[in-house]
Amino acid sequence: MAESSYLRYPHIARDLITFTAEDDVWLGWPENHGVDPDVEVTIAPHDWAAGRDPQLDTAVRLALRALEQRPPAAPPAGFPRA
Repeated sequence: MAESSYLRYPHIARDLITFTAEDDVWLGWPENHGVDPDVEVTIAPHDWAAGRDPQLDTAVRLALRALEQRPPAAPPAGFPRA
């Protein structure tokens, strides 16, 4: 860890449990859970055996589609070029 930094972790069980404000329903442990994917892509056994990566293919296809719909902005006039 860098200087002047600190590490926080929960000390008591109530910090580990998350409830909704409306109806006190337990949502589960807030830790050790990543972000849910925007698009779920299953990898079929025959794709895996053939060395194909449908997740990567889908990600590239969606990224290219997003670039077509919204191209990158041009640098401002007078911006130094490399």
